[in-house]
Amino acid sequence: MDEIHNCDDKVEYSIPSISKCTRPRRERKGRSPFPLPRDNPHEWNEKEKMALATALRKYGHLDAEKLQEEVQTKSLRQLQQFVHSALKKYKIHLANEAPQGKSVLKNSLICSKSSFDEWLRNFEEARVNSRDQFSKCLGKSMLFISRFEPHPDPKDCGGVDYAAIYEFLYQAVNGYPLRQMTPETAAVLSEELERIIKRMPGPNREKEREHLSKVRRLVFAEKASERHYGRMVDQSKPSGLIGNLLDVKGSNPLGIPWDLLKRPNQAL
Repeated sequence: MDEIHNCDDKVEYSIPSISKCTRPRRERKGRSPFPLPRDNPHEWNEKEKMALATALRKYGHLDAEKLQEEVQTKSLRQLQQFVHSALKKYKIHLANEAPQGKSVLKNSLICSKSSFDEWLRNFEEARVNSRDQFSKCLGKSMLFISRFEPHPDPKDCGGVDYAAIYEFLYQAVNGYPLRQMTPETAAVLSEELERIIKRMPGPNREKEREHLSKVRRLVFAEKASERHYGRMVDQSKPSGLIGNLLDVKGSNPLGIPWDLLKRPNQAL
């Protein structure tokens, strides 16, 4: 019994250290079928964005190889990611701008190869709430056609500048000062305006026909100072209170012309 007791005294027990913690075993996860893109599509400078915008107007967003030829500083994957991100933001913008209770048309969320034709189709199908909004949209469409659509060289068309015609219509719709055009260009525009006037029958189109006839007369004005809308006011005849005063019998017994009676505008 003593030997057994002595053996029990020599037994040592090891206490595990509290500082050592056992880590749980990590589970191995499979590769995600939709990996996140490593390239950041937002790291684009202004020069690259302008080059991409020019390429998109030429080739559309489907021909990625042509886009890469225009923007050689970006890889094919970066171009596709950037275009995809831009289209996604555009769709979100359309969805947010839609009135409550109305869904966005599916066709408006799809861009074709001919982006400008698609834009014109959306413009024709769009609804405006007022006449002013329609005038603004119409003027912008004329400006975009003048700036971004390919036009033939005036040398190949007998001096007719079609870009200047659309720019003239943009200025006329918005009431901006009109730029001078060549006689050949003005002749073509005048013929088109005359054709539009003849295609507007009915008594309810008098104001439109009158406005187009005024714009047509502006085309052939050689000097900007000679351009006017409608009937010019005869400066040789008085108007208003002075005109009524001169109509009184005996107020101007000698019959002196109004040009001599009125005070000159030049400073003394």
